[in-house]
Amino acid sequence: MMGFDIWWHIKTGQLILERQTLPLVDWFTYSDSEAAWVDLHWGFQLLAAATYAAGGVALLVLAKAALITGTVATGAFATGPKLDCYIRVGVWSLVAVVLTGRGIVRPEILSLLFLAAWLAVLLRADARPNLLWLLPPMLVVWINCHALFVFGLVGFGCWVVDYGLRHAAAGRCGLASPQEAAAGVQQIVIVSTLLAVACLINPYFEEGALFPLVLFRKLSVDEAFYSVRVDEFTSPAAFFGQIGLRSLHLDCAALLWLLAAASFVWLAKCRRGSIFRSLLFVAFSYLGFKMIRNLSPAAVVSGVVLCANLSEIFQLRNGDTASAGAEHASGQRHNRENAKQRRCSIALSVVLFGLAASHFSGHWGRLTGLGDHFGLGETTAWYSHDAAKFAGQPGFPDRAIVASFGQAAVYEFHNGPTRRVMMDGRLEVCTRETFEAYESILRKMAQGDPVWQQLPGVADAQGRLPVIILDSRTARDEINGIFRLPEWRIVFADSAAAVFIASELANQLGLPRADPTPLMHPPS
Repeated sequence: MMGFDIWWHIKTGQLILERQTLPLVDWFTYSDSEAAWVDLHWGFQLLAAATYAAGGVALLVLAKAALITGTVATGAFATGPKLDCYIRVGVWSLVAVVLTGRGIVRPEILSLLFLAAWLAVLLRADARPNLLWLLPPMLVVWINCHALFVFGLVGFGCWVVDYGLRHAAAGRCGLASPQEAAAGVQQIVIVSTLLAVACLINPYFEEGALFPLVLFRKLSVDEAFYSVRVDEFTSPAAFFGQIGLRSLHLDCAALLWLLAAASFVWLAKCRRGSIFRSLLFVAFSYLGFKMIRNLSPAAVVSGVVLCANLSEIFQLRNGDTASAGAEHASGQRHNRENAKQRRCSIALSVVLFGLAASHFSGHWGRLTGLGDHFGLGETTAWYSHDAAKFAGQPGFPDRAIVASFGQAAVYEFHNGPTRRVMMDGRLEVCTRETFEAYESILRKMAQGDPVWQQLPGVADAQGRLPVIILDSRTARDEINGIFRLPEWRIVFADSAAAVFIASELANQLGLPRADPTPLMHPPS
């Protein structure tokens, strides 16, 4: 899966290399062209542009698969070798299924890998406090790839609170006492200071460091607006309400969360607890319940927490067994455990083989409801490349209204920044006012009401109308509406999208009416 955003990410990376500068104001829209653009994705964009130049879409897909695999492997490694392998494989198989739900080529796949590595450091920091020195340089790279670097700060904050409370409890209240080798207060203060400094090591300085708060405010104050308009901001509960149990990704996320929650209950029955893991679980559960795009980091945290809790529970049980006694009974129990592990390993191998086979055979897309097909190329007719190229010919308007705004990224890839769109999917740039104006134009267009041509954001200062590109799957009402206006002409159509320009301009360019038949057969 590629996702639409990758096209403006690649284009931005190409422009950064070409211009030898990072964006400060928007490069791609005409409605918000003066808006500040805090582009913390620039590191990912350079990597994406270089990867695309080296191997095209196929190499991007392979790189994405490698990053997701690395995330799962790092997360499984995070809890160490003390937990039986078959349990870790089972837990992280669930995590892997959840991650494939948003396994798209976007900066967040780097954040997932950073998050898993970050947690691996924090879980080992008691025994090996020098690992904490890895966090500041890791954060410098993270903040220059994705705004979700803030997840690392949340994790470190949970660890510091746990450290302080365990020192204060001194072994009481079921909290494990800090090890003798644990970090001292001086080291924690220094590492905390270095992390604060690392947040400022980005091209936008304090604006970059505070940027997650800007996004959080937009998605909290305006949550009711965006959550019903942008799928990834919808809550998992809303998705469950729409599709029930038909999504394997959501089912596995729910199962993983329930198992992690149950492990805390089990740990409490053993009269033990972990403030660090509890705070982590609560914080990321909240984020996961808020919007579906956060299910992936929540799944990584749930996997780490579940494995860590089980590891501690089994250590306590094994310790009790050893203190009780009998060597013969212990040997019998060991043999039973080995036999159980062999059976579980065989069962897990069958499950993993079945999952792999279903993916290769194409059944995975039907099983998950995403419709994905195994392969390294693009899904046929999914992106409106030909329509975007056609609309970028000499003589065409240099402004475009593209619906859906996911396809706007494809137009930007082929024609930006000299030709611009009204709106795309970058909420870090486009304002709510732009979004509302964009919706109003499309709504009037779908009604066949010609008044949309006079709405703000349509014509330029000279009164010239833009080119209109409409997705064959998501903008069918708009296509039917604009067909009812004789002053507009369809000049290109394939199974992905249609291109419309003013009839007067079409006559000047000598462009006849295109056959709209391909629009009746959009990609599934």
